[in-house]
Amino acid sequence: MRDISDGLGSGVTPEQLEASVELGNTWLNEIKLVVVFGATFVLLSLTTFRSHREYDFSDERAKAIEHKAGSLDLVERVRDFSAPVGAFEEEVGDVDGDIERLGEKLSDLRNNSESTAAMVRGKGALSSFFVAAGS
Repeated sequence: MRDISDGLGSGVTPEQLEASVELGNTWLNEIKLVVVFGATFVLLSLTTFRSHREYDFSDERAKAIEHKAGSLDLVERVRDFSAPVGAFEEEVGDVDGDIERLGEKLSDLRNNSESTAAMVRGKGALSSFFVAAGS
């Protein structure tokens, strides 16, 4: 390092050169520490992953399957229990439709009755029909 410094003629003092070399060695040791720490972390992570991968989850799986079957059974029982409600709602809808159609027919009947009564009272076209028929 001194030969390089002398050759470049940078005017660096031997103390400054020593301080630079010490600082460089310190940084190099810190970099090595980070690399070693990182490699250790990776190795521990892989070891942990392998140990979890090798864990037997068959008991948990059996419990999950059992809970799923129980849930499906409960859903089916609720569906069966509520089926009469659905049938009743359909019947109510049918009755509502019948009531609406009956109202429309009553409205038509009232309109026809009023039209006929107006013709009879007014001696309009209906009375001239009777006169023509009687002659």
